[in-house]
Amino acid sequence: RYVAIIHPIKAHIVCNKRRIVFVLGCIWPCACLAGLPTLLFNEVVQGDPTLPVFYCMIIFPDDHMFYFVIFKYIESALFYFLPLVIQVTLYVFVTKHLFVGSERLHRRVTIRLVNGSSLERFSEALQARRGVVKMLISSVVVYFLSYLPHQVLLISNTISPQTFHKNFAFQVFVMIVANVNSAANPVLYSIFSQNFRQCFKFIICRCCRTKHHHHHHQMKPPRQPTLTSNTSRIWRHASYASATTEM
Repeated sequence: RYVAIIHPIKAHIVCNKRRIVFVLGCIWPCACLAGLPTLLFNEVVQGDPTLPVFYCMIIFPDDHMFYFVIFKYIESALFYFLPLVIQVTLYVFVTKHLFVGSERLHRRVTIRLVNGSSLERFSEALQARRGVVKMLISSVVVYFLSYLPHQVLLISNTISPQTFHKNFAFQVFVMIVANVNSAANPVLYSIFSQNFRQCFKFIICRCCRTKHHHHHHQMKPPRQPTLTSNTSRIWRHASYASATTEM
């Protein structure tokens, strides 16, 4: 987004196919390495001996709890605070660029334009730019709030003498809120993007109309010849035969 908005002319040069493949080839091995401790130390444990309830948890050996805390803080720094700082920094530049461009565009409208249609067209461009800025800010806020309870739980379990692991409901809430971030982008697009709403509405209406037409075509009975039509055909054939015989 930063390259496409700030440097739109260089976007096709910077984001070419070769660089995208290289970046993806670096991201996936790093993601696998980051998830390797979770894969190695994940175990299924029984929470209460009297209840048949089992949990999937990361169980480090007792003599490696210090390394477990270091691992969790490194994970928090790499996957929460560092992306948050990068997103906030880049979106500040994007917001500044869009707002400065909007002010220049507004000055051009007020000074040069007289026709009402052109003024309305430029005002729609201003509204679209402001919608993009609001959507970018909302995406950062949603990302920050989605993973904030997880970080609070980590800090609380590290600093506080009483751990929060006994409260299973809060852990479920933390996991649900963290996963909400993955499904938040379409909701934000539908709220702030008019084009997204129109295209989504068009696709839904078209699918419903196609389904209704297909259902109506299946429910329509096949056309059967009526008795009147068959009788008229026989009568015309008999009349034609009699006329030929008389000739």
